Amino acid sequence: GVRIEHPQILMDKRTYGTADRGVLPPAEFSFTFKDDSGRGVYTFCNCPGGYVVNSSTEDGMLAINGMSMSGRCGETSNSALVVTVKKEDYPDESPLAGIDFQRTIEKNCYSLAGGDYRVPSMGIGRFIGEPVSLHIPSTVKPGSIESDLGSILPESIASPLRSALKYLSTKTEGFSEGVMTAPETRTSSPVRLTRNTESGESISTKGIFPAGEGAGYAGGIVSSAVDGMNAADRLIEYMLRE
Repeated sequence: GVRIEHPQILMDKRTYGTADRGVLPPAEFSFTFKDDSGRGVYTFCNCPGGYVVNSSTEDGMLAINGMSMSGRCGETSNSALVVTVKKEDYPDESPLAGIDFQRTIEKNCYSLAGGDYRVPSMGIGRFIGEPVSLHIPSTVKPGSIESDLGSILPESIASPLRSALKYLSTKTEGFSEGVMTAPETRTSSPVRLTRNTESGESISTKGIFPAGEGAGYAGGIVSSAVDGMNAADRLIEYMLRE
């Protein structure tokens, strides 16, 4: 999917009814939606008063994420807005087909943005066909470049995104003046490193305890932390036995 960014005061007003939140913290934002196609659209990793960051890990590919400083004192709020994918979306039946699907999107975004690690961006209003006079600039570094995100995201992703964003724009005044950046492709791993249900140990490599998002066992910061704590307990038991 994508990252959406809005002025933090818009999120505050949406949540608290006023932009003057007083002693209240910067408002968080969460949303779930089911498209007519049956695909789910949902927010992930909301960052109040935060920034979009370039988190690319491979040459010739782009991937983005979001973050907030501890004070959440930035002027914008950002959140991933992602669409569920199915095995039928993958190019083939191989175990790494999900990774290939992810890489294709990341390569397309890199090429569309000109190949210099600037990030493709698009006003939400333009994406959903709603005329707006302006949209806010993205906070992403080293910068963004205006692009047609509908041309690089598979239609199975772009169409549900449009439906969800159109719905949101009818519920929150000014929502369509936000900006989208892409791609948000790292919500959870499309590959799972199989482990023993009881011991947590890898079924193929002795002494290895797969854990967290990268191993395919979590879908967020908290669930990764809990899984990591459980893995640590099992590793300690293993070391004491050895």
